[in-house]
Amino acid sequence: MAKKFIDSEKFRNEVNILGWGDTCDGEYNDAWDDAMSAILEILDNQPAADVQEVRHGKWKDANETFECSICGYSFENEGYMHFFNFCPCCGARMDGEINA
Repeated sequence: MAKKFIDSEKFRNEVNILGWGDTCDGEYNDAWDDAMSAILEILDNQPAADVQEVRHGKWKDANETFECSICGYSFENEGYMHFFNFCPCCGARMDGEINA
């Protein structure tokens, strides 16, 4: 399975939105609170990874000059476009998708 990286602060906020055991009394509340605390402790103990969000772009053809849709880097077409799966300037993946 491929690794999936998450935003830990966003995850923490989502867990907090679920709330703690404040809707019921007794053992159910205690078990819920313990589970939420355990989840957040596991999250805090995970090693950090140095990752960047993947940007997606495409080459725009303008009079035999190809331009990156993300950063504007351009080059003249001399048969090189098929070698550039990524923009050599900004690193965007050239898979035809535009970032939303």
